[in-house]
Amino acid sequence: MPPAPCGGLVFQGTVQHQNYTAASQRAELDSIGPIVDRAGLHCVLVVLHKTDAWYQLPADVRAGYFHRGGVHHQHAAVGAPYVKQIHRRLFHSRYCGGAEAPIPYDFVTYFEFPEAHRADFEELLAGLRDTERNPEWAYVDGEFEIWMRPA
Repeated sequence: MPPAPCGGLVFQGTVQHQNYTAASQRAELDSIGPIVDRAGLHCVLVVLHKTDAWYQLPADVRAGYFHRGGVHHQHAAVGAPYVKQIHRRLFHSRYCGGAEAPIPYDFVTYFEFPEAHRADFEELLAGLRDTERNPEWAYVDGEFEIWMRPA
């Protein structure tokens, strides 16, 4: 994603393949069309940083936070009920700045949803931040939200 100004702020990230997504999950996500109801649309950026301990975990251990045996697990299980009403696009930022200008965040997640699903979005975020339901969140050591409305 090229840098884009947002009220004087600039965020960088790149789209990657769907890490930690089983084939059945990909098929489900690919079958969902765009959000048609654009009335009262909310757009939210959630910017976050994970600890070095997260990146030191083996890939199969990290993947276990998202699915087990092709079935939604923890992080993915929290998000699964919301995929049809809340659009999400994940941008990876960890290595965008390079050694000369490291970026202080690892991910920028863009969400959009109509006003009618605002409570769903707030439930989604609460579930993702609940370390009992989503233990992966314990590796997040910094995050913030930016709420916007389309012009």
